[in-house]
Amino acid sequence: MSDSAWRSCISETDGGVDNVTWSPDSRHLLVLHQFSIFITIWAVEFATQMFVKNPKGNLYRFSGDGKYLAVIERTECNDYVAVLSTRTWKLTSHFKLPTIDAAGFEWSPSNLELCIWDHMFEHRLYIYSLDGSCLFTHEVKKPISMGLQCVAWSPCGSTLLSEHTLTTSTLSTEPIERLQERC
Repeated sequence: MSDSAWRSCISETDGGVDNVTWSPDSRHLLVLHQFSIFITIWAVEFATQMFVKNPKGNLYRFSGDGKYLAVIERTECNDYVAVLSTRTWKLTSHFKLPTIDAAGFEWSPSNLELCIWDHMFEHRLYIYSLDGSCLFTHEVKKPISMGLQCVAWSPCGSTLLSEHTLTTSTLSTEPIERLQERC
């Protein structure tokens, strides 16, 4: 925005607000409503809005290049991923997950895959392409501690780091190193 005097007021009347996030282009605000009923996406310049229903708490993230927004949704005891284009805010893909209770996700450095992990007692992670194809599934065979709580990609995207294992994203099912500390 080049006009430093420009002002706007956004009024949310449907319950409380749990979180507010700027989009990477700074032209949109995402408002997560209390109890995760929906996310309102406000186009600040035009005072228009769009909605994403049933987000699962704060489980929404922009891709590293800002071109996509991924949202994990929870409907009728099932987890889904909605991927939206941030250029048009239209849904580019929507797919069901095999998770019991998805706990988190991270974008790959290439912005072409999502690593999604299940509830801490399930010890599973999945890598999905943006079209919903499952590329990789990994389950810790001898669970340690409280499952997967944090997962991170290496900068080149060839390795995933969690509390328990380093796993190559080249679809190897064997950990290459056991870790003793949390990430």
